[in-house]
Amino acid sequence: MTNNTDICVIGAGRIGLPWAAVLADEGHTVTCVDVDEEIVDAIMAGDAPFEEPGLDELISRTVAEGQLTATTERSRVADANVVGVTLNAPADQIESYLDVLTGYCEHIDPDQTIINRTTLPVAITERTRVMIADGVGTEPANLDYVTFPERLAEGRAIEELRSLPKIVGTNNGRPHAVIDVLLEDLPGNPRYVDHETAAFIKLIDNAYRDARFAIANQFALAADRLGVDAHRAIALANDEYPRNDIPTPGTVGGKCLTKDPYFVTEEWVDDLPADLFSEARAANDAYADLVVNRVVELDPSSVVVLGRGFKRDVPDEVASPTIDIISDLERAGIDVESVEPLSIEPSERDAALKTAIPGSDAVILAVDHTYFRDRESMIRDLSDGLIVDLWGAFELGGRVERIGSGPLTRTESPPAND
Repeated sequence: MTNNTDICVIGAGRIGLPWAAVLADEGHTVTCVDVDEEIVDAIMAGDAPFEEPGLDELISRTVAEGQLTATTERSRVADANVVGVTLNAPADQIESYLDVLTGYCEHIDPDQTIINRTTLPVAITERTRVMIADGVGTEPANLDYVTFPERLAEGRAIEELRSLPKIVGTNNGRPHAVIDVLLEDLPGNPRYVDHETAAFIKLIDNAYRDARFAIANQFALAADRLGVDAHRAIALANDEYPRNDIPTPGTVGGKCLTKDPYFVTEEWVDDLPADLFSEARAANDAYADLVVNRVVELDPSSVVVLGRGFKRDVPDEVASPTIDIISDLERAGIDVESVEPLSIEPSERDAALKTAIPGSDAVILAVDHTYFRDRESMIRDLSDGLIVDLWGAFELGGRVERIGSGPLTRTESPPAND
């Protein structure tokens, strides 16, 4: 093994491609295999096929240097010393994931190192290892298999690949020579454990975050019944009080937080008296339902929704609760227009707001992008109707109201510091 390792990454999505680009930038020779020809063509043209800070520059440089390539040919898996698996495994499509991975086994050699970065239920982790071993004709104990869960936040993938601690599961729970080579130039010392513990830690990461957000949203649901401003109450509860660190209420989405908590509940607590993580998911979903119900009560004919991504400063609409909110409002007979500034050229963003907002009955700040926060005055000036703030991002007053403080019926709100 040398510092220049031949690596094949199966899947050039939001997990696989940033990892591949960082490895290529560290001097390894990396090939991405993906079934999507458009993604492959974009990579080979030196372009990132999706928005991720720093990724476009990395791809452009490493493709030009010959360190990174992409192909749709599965057989290229056979050319590498290391095979990384970053296939998507939705909760309701685990069998499909296993079938797709089985199709690659004919190109995998027992002497190759297999690194699985796909988030899986713990029980499926061992099943995957056994399946690959069977497919390549060796015993599971002899397969050089590594569980290396990704722990990245979309929008910070490159930064976090170079900084976060790495959890690594191996056959014996001990350091692994290949992983040590791949990570030697990346800060964040690896923590070596067994496969099951590595998979479980990834589920802990996201189930904990989802539950933490659910606490805030549960407070918002209760405050809404009581006519209390949940955003203001939480901010004051946190203020200089060392035992509180409660997040702001808001919608919760994305592929990981809407999936990983169920991987925990389905395997371990379905026969226990408590199911915290399913209840947390329900609280987060209920906040989005509350948004729809409160807006529908206003009986608007037209609404402008600001933002469509699943979180701040990320344009990705996959598993975005805002998309569901838009659909529900449209089903209620409301004319909905939306503006996602991160999907528009910067020079055209202000014009999009100036076109969409005037004349609408209500404006919903659905995603608190920095762009919207920086244009609070513009949005207030453009809007003739109510501004419904899901995040407490805008100052109360005038026509701005927040979700989580009762029906949206007021035209004037008291100042936030009264």
